[in-house]
Amino acid sequence: MSQGTLIGIDQLVLGATTACDLLDLDGKVAIPTGTSITQKLLGRIKAAGLIGLVAGRPDYASHHVVAARPTVEVIHSRISEMQRRSGIVSSLGRATVEFSRRTLGEMFRKISLRELPDMDSLNSIVDRILHDTELVESAPLPAPRHDSDSVIDRLVDKAVDMAVLMSWHLRRAGELDDTVRPATLGALLHDTGLLFVPRQLLESESALDASGMSEIRRHPYLGLRALLPLGDEIPKPAQDMILLHHECEDGSGYPLKRSGKGVPPLARLARVLDAYIALASPRPHRRALTPHQAIEILLRDSGRSFNRETLRTFIERTGRYPLGSTVVLSSNEIGVVVGIGSSGPFKPIVDLYFSKYHQFSQTPQRVDLGKDRMRYVRQVMR
Repeated sequence: MSQGTLIGIDQLVLGATTACDLLDLDGKVAIPTGTSITQKLLGRIKAAGLIGLVAGRPDYASHHVVAARPTVEVIHSRISEMQRRSGIVSSLGRATVEFSRRTLGEMFRKISLRELPDMDSLNSIVDRILHDTELVESAPLPAPRHDSDSVIDRLVDKAVDMAVLMSWHLRRAGELDDTVRPATLGALLHDTGLLFVPRQLLESESALDASGMSEIRRHPYLGLRALLPLGDEIPKPAQDMILLHHECEDGSGYPLKRSGKGVPPLARLARVLDAYIALASPRPHRRALTPHQAIEILLRDSGRSFNRETLRTFIERTGRYPLGSTVVLSSNEIGVVVGIGSSGPFKPIVDLYFSKYHQFSQTPQRVDLGKDRMRYVRQVMR
C-alpha cells in the first residue's frame, strides 16, 4: 500500500483542483495532479467501488484537496453572527429589553425592602412586552443575559423571559387580552418570593440540604404574601401563578401539593415555562443547557411534573428544536433553526451556513426538513 495521507471520498471538495496525484489503495493513480473535482468524477470514483484514496503529499492534501472541518468556536462565532443579522436572538426590541430590565430591577429592589411596587410601572412593562410579541411568529429566545451575576439581575432576566414566553404562547393559543395581560403580569412577578430567600442559598454551587430546600420552597408563599396588600391590582390569575407555579401534575410539587385539575391552566403553563427557562439559563453550579436539551428533560417528566397536554402544546408551538438552535444535519451540513417545518416540530426549517464540505456561506440555503425525506437533524450543538 502506498504511504501518505488517507482521504475519504466524502472529503473531496467539489471545485477543488488536486495538487498531487491521488492513488487508490493498490498504489495506482486514480486522480492525476491538476484534476478538477466534479460531481461526474465523484460519481465515477464511487461506481468503481473506491472507498478511499491516498495523497502522496499530506501538506498539499490537507490544503488543496481535503476540506478541514472548522472548529466549534469558528462555527459558533459564524452562527452567532447570522443570528444577529437575522434578528432571532431576541424577539424584544432593545429599547423594550432595557426598559423592562431597568424598571423591573427598581421594582424588585423596592420589594426586597418590603416596599410595594409601583403598578403603573409594572403595567408599562406589560404593555411593551405585549406590543413586541404581538406579531412574532416563532417562539422567542431568552434575551441576552446581564454581565452581572447579582441575584436581582438574574431574577429580572428570568422574569422578563417568562413574561415574553407567556404572552407569546397565549397569543398563539388565541387567548384574549383579558387573559393575556394578567398572565403576563403574573409571569413578571412569579418568583418575587425569592427576593426574601437568603442569598447564600440562591448562589450555592452545591446541592442544598433538606433545610435549604425547605427554605427555597417557601418562595411562592412569600411572594404572594408580599404582594397581597395591592389587593385586586394583582388579578386572581396572576396570584394563582405566583403561588402555584411549582405545583406538579402528580401532586409532588409545592407549596400546596395540588395535582391535576387542582392547578389552574395558567399555573400549569407557568410551571412548564419556568422549568424551561431555568434549564436554558446559566446557574452558579452549571452552564445553560441548549433549548433542545431543556425540552428533552421536560419530556422525561411529562405526566409527573408537567401536565401532558400543556407540555405537548408548548413543544408544538416552540418546536422540538427551538428557534436559534444550531444543528448538524444527517448530510453533515450545519445551520440555524428559523422555524417549525411543514410536518411539525420534529422537522424544522433550517438556514444552512456550512455545506457538507464545511464551506461557509454568507447567504444561507433555507431548507424545510418537513419536505426533505433525505435530511434530518442528527445533532444539536451547544
